[in-house]
Amino acid sequence: MSARGGLSELLSGLVAKYIAFQFDSLPLDGQPTILEESKLLNNLDEALGELDPQVQDPGEILAMDGSSRSFLSSRGLVSVSSVALVSNIKGVIGLFPSFEQSRTLDLSDPFIAVVGGFRSSSRIEDFLGSPFVANYSTDGTTLSPEVIRTLESELRFGLETSFMSRVKGDRLVLVDGPLFPNLLFLPKSHREKLIDARKRAVRKNFVGIVKRLNASKILVSALGDPEVIRDFRSKFGVNPLVFSSDEGLLTYLAMKNLKPPFRVMKIGPIQRTLYDTKVYSGYLIIPFHPYVKKFSILRIESLQEGDLWEKVGTLPITGDGIPKVLAMSDKAAKEMSNAIYSLLISSLTLNGIQESFYSRLEGAPS
Repeated sequence: MSARGGLSELLSGLVAKYIAFQFDSLPLDGQPTILEESKLLNNLDEALGELDPQVQDPGEILAMDGSSRSFLSSRGLVSVSSVALVSNIKGVIGLFPSFEQSRTLDLSDPFIAVVGGFRSSSRIEDFLGSPFVANYSTDGTTLSPEVIRTLESELRFGLETSFMSRVKGDRLVLVDGPLFPNLLFLPKSHREKLIDARKRAVRKNFVGIVKRLNASKILVSALGDPEVIRDFRSKFGVNPLVFSSDEGLLTYLAMKNLKPPFRVMKIGPIQRTLYDTKVYSGYLIIPFHPYVKKFSILRIESLQEGDLWEKVGTLPITGDGIPKVLAMSDKAAKEMSNAIYSLLISSLTLNGIQESFYSRLEGAPS
């Protein structure tokens, strides 16, 4: 650490000479490590394009998101979850659960799940329980300490799916994340039940918004056809298969090929089959500013092949790069789950139940 200028200058030099250089050094050829079963439905010229800057007002669009927290003690685990529905015109439409009756969504599903701290426990009879408290899993088995790591996710996913099945009308509804998450961390029997319910709930006016693309390879795999690779190389000077993720590929395209004033770019559609259901995906490269090289990259998913780019791509985005209406639903759901969590801790503490140690960094709501 004796470098002239100290640690700050050392880090600046490392970034300039090594890290940035490594990031910009593209191999000549490559093959994705995991191939997705995905198909580009148009030729490359038709799949790439700008959105019409004169597109009309998209009208009212809804967004829904869920949030969850867990209380862990030596005597067991309690998970709580909430879901929110927000309109880009009317603001918060509904919450479940809610302190305001006028904003309570029409749900009667469990938003609390309880697991005792014993190796085995008897199932509580229904007439002794509450419809808002889950004592057993999706597949009907009694909850046990073995499911502690997945209980919160299962509760939240089930509540979100139940709400999706009750959304009426044909207005566009944005959903945070994929329409059909893989749920590989759940037991197979639980996963199958949850996915079957999601398949029944999702309709053509639902659009999944996926913002974490650092592990996605759907687009890279769809560009793996030899003819598409040849066209891509001719157009952009690089083999798309050298990129390890869709995010890496799209960031390269945006930074190296787009010129100011930047406009929203679309790529797709791409067809996949998930759980015997055809899902159509597309990508949006959204500039934060027409003259600044900074972009938000999103994947959108739908059950219909028609273009949804015009509506989603023209929505205002936050500083995090997601549609503002979706960020509003995320904020509303988290505030509600935090409120429930705080009341829960207060009540449990009064009953002499002590919380187990956890890191504050790990305690943020999901």
